[in-house]
Amino acid sequence: MRSALTLIVALLAPLSPTALHAEPAAECGSDNVCLSRQLQAAEREMDELVVTIQRQTLQAGSGPSAFAARRSFDDAQSMFVVYRGITCNWQYNGATTQRSETLRGCMVRMTQQRNDELRLWLADHPT
Repeated sequence: MRSALTLIVALLAPLSPTALHAEPAAECGSDNVCLSRQLQAAEREMDELVVTIQRQTLQAGSGPSAFAARRSFDDAQSMFVVYRGITCNWQYNGATTQRSETLRGCMVRMTQQRNDELRLWLADHPT
């Protein structure tokens, strides 16, 4: 498990915070309802992007490389969800105040960053 986590961290390290999105806490303050809405919207978008990439990968062909691409993407997406959970749990446990806001803010931020990455991939691989 430790080597898998090391691999996840190494693969996702380039996804550093960007200036593409306002900090969730800056938009919502300590309003957990607002942060929850932001998280739901970001996760909904991520789900849509994932389905689009999965469909596009299936349409690309039916050979071994298409299967490998789909499998690799599904693995990467699963690892992202695990990495996001571990990272945000660490931030939650390390927070001394506003712990739930820290957790939700982290989840929003990381999900938005993943969505940016998925959109970039789609832009680079038009159908």
